[in-house]
Amino acid sequence: MSAWGGLLKKELRLGLIGFLVPFFLGVSTVGLAGYMAHKYSEPAILVATAIAAIIGHLFYLPLYVAVSISGEQGKMHLWLHNPLSGYALLSAKYMSGLITMALSLLIPALTFYWNRDHFSSLAVSSDQWTLFLLVTLFFVVAASLYLTLWGVLLWAISRLLVPYLGKLRWLAMIVLVMVGLWLFSYWESTAFYRAVTEWGAIDLDFVRFMFNFAEDGFTMEMREIGSFYIGSVVYDLVVASAVFLLSGWLLDRKIEV
Repeated sequence: MSAWGGLLKKELRLGLIGFLVPFFLGVSTVGLAGYMAHKYSEPAILVATAIAAIIGHLFYLPLYVAVSISGEQGKMHLWLHNPLSGYALLSAKYMSGLITMALSLLIPALTFYWNRDHFSSLAVSSDQWTLFLLVTLFFVVAASLYLTLWGVLLWAISRLLVPYLGKLRWLAMIVLVMVGLWLFSYWESTAFYRAVTEWGAIDLDFVRFMFNFAEDGFTMEMREIGSFYIGSVVYDLVVASAVFLLSGWLLDRKIEV
């Protein structure tokens, strides 16, 4: 087994709690929804819960990696002094998180897939439901990974500030996040940003579904999604790659135990 493979096995063991808690929470939630759907003869309750559980996985990977990194406390020097590069250390944590995330998504995804045809009142084919599921899964996993990359970078910066600011580093981090959000908001409002991202438009023959709960029952409606831009995807990939490389570089060169 390669050194990185051994590191991946260690990360899977270290993040076990970060996997088991949301996994059993998701299973319990879907199970309760199944009971409610059977009791009230309303399968839509089960499908809506499955979709909510899938979307809730937006926060799975950030929390999983946070649990994994917190597990390094007390032996941080061993992790940071590993002969593998910072990029290898981080990629093992991300891969571990993605593997367990796939397992955690399995129950709600299969629940949705097996019950997708219960919405007989909607003119939606099985293929459209399947497309909806696949696209939702893709964007949830991608967005979760994106949030994690930024979270790890902020953690690395906070570790970098420990020798200089001590506990005051958290105040500096709050200021940094607020300034960073303002700068990103300003950048995304510029014409240059739109020129960089708004090219290669692809129209989707696809809909998004809105779930509504009211006193008279459960309803569901469809709304058009429209199109997305290849340029936006390329831009996000470049930003994510830069954030990952910067985080690995900080682990290798700047962070002290």
